[in-house]
Amino acid sequence: MSFLMQLFDKVLVIHEGRCVFFGPRQRAKQYFEDLGYHCAPRQTTADFLTAVTDPHARMVAKGSEGKVPQSAVEFETCFHNSGDWALNLSEIATFEEEIRNRQASSNTIHRSVYVLPFYKQVGICTSRQFQVLWGDKLTFLAKFGLAIFQSLIVGSLFYNQPATSSGVFTRGGVILYIISQRS
Repeated sequence: MSFLMQLFDKVLVIHEGRCVFFGPRQRAKQYFEDLGYHCAPRQTTADFLTAVTDPHARMVAKGSEGKVPQSAVEFETCFHNSGDWALNLSEIATFEEEIRNRQASSNTIHRSVYVLPFYKQVGICTSRQFQVLWGDKLTFLAKFGLAIFQSLIVGSLFYNQPATSSGVFTRGGVILYIISQRS
């Protein structure tokens, strides 16, 4: 199994917009092999799951020809009739019951799910971003110097502009320049 696949708890396989498998990653490969598909010896689980949904890449196991699902609707029907689908429904019902029990036993006033107020979150995120930037001091200082230089140049474009309608065109151009630089 590839390293990336090991990072997931569950796998969702979609074929033509239909859910054809959702469940534990350890079960995914076996589910499709049980349907009658063959996983090549050096094929990773992720590649196998992708290949099953591609009519040109899937390989049917010997003896399963004509018995395996071919279309997305057939795959979906097989999944809905499987024990994996029933297990998913059971897990969902258990989770919903647990949530209902927590809500019923909770006599506290509903508070925000965030422990810190918004202004403290912004402060912490800002501080963290400066720490990240300060980790590469040369780039940080270069960007900071460039920003100051550009602001002086752009600011000088407004200097001594007439307060009449003749200065509107120039101000509009400067504002558009500033907007285009930030996008």
